[in-house]
Amino acid sequence: MNKRIKIILWGLLVFLSISVAGYAFSYLSFTPDRGFPAQKPEVLRTSFFWLLAFYMHISFGGIALLTGVFQFSEKLRKRVVLHRTLGKIYLIT
Repeated sequence: MNKRIKIILWGLLVFLSISVAGYAFSYLSFTPDRGFPAQKPEVLRTSFFWLLAFYMHISFGGIALLTGVFQFSEKLRKRVVLHRTLGKIYLIT
C-alpha cells in the first residue's frame, strides 16, 4: 500500500477514535437530566446502580478507544514496554 494512503488512513483512524471517545466523555457531566440518560425512565435515572454502570461504561469505553487505537502503530510496537502497558490498560477497560 502506498505510504501516503497509510498515513491518511492512520490519521483518519486516530481522529475517529478520539472523536468517539470525546463524545463518550461528554456524558461525564454527571447530570442525568440531559442527553442520553434523560431519554430513560425516571426509575433508571434515579437508580444508583444504573448510573454507576452507565458512567463506568462510558469511562472505560472511552479509555479503551484511546488506548486501543495506538496498538496498531508500528512505531509503538517497537517500544515494547509502552505497547504492553497500553495493552494491559486496554484489556482491563
